[in-house]
Amino acid sequence: MCSMVDKGVNIVSFVPFKQHTISSFDLGLSTARGRGRCKNTSCDYMYKNRHKPAVCPKCGCVLTQRNAKGTKSETLLDPYQTLSPAQKDIQRQNTLQFLHRSLQIPESETELQETLTLIQELNSLQIVLVQPCGQEHGDNLETETLVESGWPQFYESAATHCGLCSYPLFKGGQSTVAGQEDCWLLTETLIQTATLQLKVCLNVQCLALHSFTDLHPGLFNIGNRLLVSIDLFLKIRSCIKQGQAPPQAARTILDHTPNHPVHALSPEEMSQIQELLLSGYWAFECLTVRDYNDMICGICGVAPKLEIAQRYTSNVLELKNVEFTWPEFSVSDEVHVDDFWLTMESEAIEQATFPTDIPITRVDASIIAPFIPPLMRSPTVINTEKDKVLSHSQPPSGDPSVLVRLIHDGQLRLDKLEEHSENELRTILDRCAASITPDSTKNELLGSLISLYTLVHGGLSTAPQPPPHLTAGRLSKVCPHKVVCGSKYLVRGETARDHVDLLLSSRYWPPVYVSDCARQVALCADMQYPELATQMWSRNQGCFSDPFEKPEFVSCAELQEQPYSADLSLVAENQQVHPITKSSSCWLVHPPEAAQEPPAPLEHHSIALCRDLEPYVHLIAELAKEEEDEGKEPKAEDDEGEEPRAEDDEGEEPKPEDDVGEEPKPEDDVGEEPKPEDDEGEEPNAEDDEAEEPRAEDDKGEEPRAEDDSALNSEDCYSVSRARCQPAVFKNTAYYYLYNRLVDFFTSRDIVSQQINYVVKACQPGEVVIRDALYRLGVAQINTEKEGNEGSGVEGQTQEVGTDTYEVELPE
Repeated sequence: MCSMVDKGVNIVSFVPFKQHTISSFDLGLSTARGRGRCKNTSCDYMYKNRHKPAVCPKCGCVLTQRNAKGTKSETLLDPYQTLSPAQKDIQRQNTLQFLHRSLQIPESETELQETLTLIQELNSLQIVLVQPCGQEHGDNLETETLVESGWPQFYESAATHCGLCSYPLFKGGQSTVAGQEDCWLLTETLIQTATLQLKVCLNVQCLALHSFTDLHPGLFNIGNRLLVSIDLFLKIRSCIKQGQAPPQAARTILDHTPNHPVHALSPEEMSQIQELLLSGYWAFECLTVRDYNDMICGICGVAPKLEIAQRYTSNVLELKNVEFTWPEFSVSDEVHVDDFWLTMESEAIEQATFPTDIPITRVDASIIAPFIPPLMRSPTVINTEKDKVLSHSQPPSGDPSVLVRLIHDGQLRLDKLEEHSENELRTILDRCAASITPDSTKNELLGSLISLYTLVHGGLSTAPQPPPHLTAGRLSKVCPHKVVCGSKYLVRGETARDHVDLLLSSRYWPPVYVSDCARQVALCADMQYPELATQMWSRNQGCFSDPFEKPEFVSCAELQEQPYSADLSLVAENQQVHPITKSSSCWLVHPPEAAQEPPAPLEHHSIALCRDLEPYVHLIAELAKEEEDEGKEPKAEDDEGEEPRAEDDEGEEPKPEDDVGEEPKPEDDVGEEPKPEDDEGEEPNAEDDEAEEPRAEDDKGEEPRAEDDSALNSEDCYSVSRARCQPAVFKNTAYYYLYNRLVDFFTSRDIVSQQINYVVKACQPGEVVIRDALYRLGVAQINTEKEGNEGSGVEGQTQEVGTDTYEVELPE
């Protein structure tokens, strides 16, 4: 990752670090004593002649005979000279790579328990010093008592060699490139000054900066300006899970103790501390090791039968300090997901490691990738937002559904438009109900038709356009248990093509996709991917029946519960065949009572037309109601007002009203799947654990769930809802994307954790909870048998998965 400054604009790009390795040892010539001494007269290092180091590990002096003269100045840094701009860029890049490699923080607080205990001990420890004050009264020498904290005031990395290239590290005084820095030390109980000793790698091709980064004492270093005890970051994380904005969470941490010494700081110092605290928090999360597959629903697995669209139009990025650029020439629709998120993480770590003011950040909007758990992601992930048609004029008249049908039936030949006669064009436009005048010329008729086609092909608008100074928010899809399956971040106004992008970027297109713009999404898929659309719904444009005939009540065999089959070979070869329904059929439906125009085609998309979807109607209606209520939520984090780096400022709610409040009533979270789609579950699939996956417990869930059985309580559910629906306005690009990914992960994994807890409680002795091939939860029985002929004790025992399978039901 390197950062170049061009005319006040910070351009961020990711460059892989080419590691240069050298041999640590070189065979030396024999001497009478068999030992050699460092050539530096002030160094006492000695080595065996058979293992002569290339570089003295104590002082850095070059010891090899060849190139002995002049090599030192070429290979090693002169630490008493100021670094050049090019050297600073090298140092910046390699320091970030060193942090990525060396600082990996466990997410589980259990793994951090030893460190957290040490933090508590140091917070409570006070050192009392009694010393004479130099005055005598009679025979008594007066003394004064000093109370100091248990936290040290000096910190230095224990490393002596570079963690990247193994060259020796240099540390010096204020006149060197690795002197001492004064900083703040912030804990739950105190704020005090401290001193940091810096060290720098002497390899001129590395120059990595080594500061105090040891997590064992429980401190996190932010740009050598602030040391923070990591329990404060865990508290900020907890606040964000509860729905607080990051700045509000940081202020809560700083203000929770009225007599905390931090309140004695000046407003400027307080502002700087809070800014650094937030910057450090994002770096802390980026360096935390987590598996994003942990957020996959235990009932649906990687292949939900039904997914529901949710939009968040008040979770946005302010464009005041951000400039999005678009490709000037045609580029691929594919985006590289891992590279994009690694770039965002590197940017956040860089801002915490080298704090600086960034007036404008330029971002290539065509590389923005959605967030989808790796196992739910398609091999090819796309973002076609660069192709959106920006039109501020009145959209052309006409019925898009008729236009698509005419194209599908071959009555309108797009490749031979010019060959259509004027009468044919007029007939086509009349059938599309387009507004044309009797005296329109053929060219005018062609223009009207092309305008209508361009509008539909590019994707019909599905949400209000955002203000020019804000992005359009986030589009997500969730399974019936309110677990996020994927999110796309929009720069321009939402269109049907954004929904299609998100669906195609997923490993499986769900058999049922519920959104308030089902018709527009179906037409976009018909125009952009006609062959795929034909496989999914033939001529029906995503409806249960022909949209130009009278609506019919139907029952879809694919949506009914089916016996589970362990043979997934067919599915593995064909991504268009859903592993649960064993079919490529898909439907796009409207939530109950969705108000859309025109009314006629809407009836054909109604979820009420399919008897097999009746169990979902209540859940979807509830989610829709929560969307309406979300805008009424108080503006919880207007806090950002005083946040200098508004990046994290999520607070002013731009358009609360349409934000989808997606999930305020998660009470139906775990079990909520009325007809748990994948109940077929028993996947014997050995691969995942001990493989005899009984039927993924998800199965039935229809019974009303006992309040205490379910790990989800109303308070937890409200927190999930509040966190996702929190209106948020960011000014920092990296923090915006990282925050949204974090909220999706936290809220979803909390639901999944409760699903797992429920299954664990239901386990009998000898049973274990596993994930099957589709990543659904299940229970397998372990049989322990002794093999008498092979050894004894532990080595003579083998564990095998029993052939008996068990179905576990998660309550609704």
